[in-house]
Amino acid sequence: MDDQQPSISALINNGGQRSYSSQAASLPSVRSLPRQAPSLPPRASDQERYVTSEGIESVRKKIDTDLKQFFTDVKTYVDDTDLSFPGWGALGSLLIGFQYSHIQNDVRQKADDGHDTADAMATALGVVKTNWRNAEDANTVVYQ
Repeated sequence: MDDQQPSISALINNGGQRSYSSQAASLPSVRSLPRQAPSLPPRASDQERYVTSEGIESVRKKIDTDLKQFFTDVKTYVDDTDLSFPGWGALGSLLIGFQYSHIQNDVRQKADDGHDTADAMATALGVVKTNWRNAEDANTVVYQ
């Protein structure tokens, strides 16, 4: 028998309560745990990171084309799973059909929300790109 599991007679004598005193002694104290996360490895913290207006535009284009198209496709997939009345049968339509159409409508709404959010992000990134480009131009030294 596993020494971690008390015997049935020990459980009966103890009122059904398990005793974990031997296990609790082996757990580390909260005070012995580290108080802060370890630092990043040198290769990750030494890298230079540059943001450019071209990089912002690249992200904006990906959102505007790929992400918005993804949410449009999700709505199409949901429409493809629609079942007409006899699909679930008379009793199945009452039990499953109503909930199924409710879930379909919920997914359609979430896809619309995702599309609207992606559209707003693309618009905002267009403004960010313009502002970033203006900052890049203002930071350029002009020699006379």
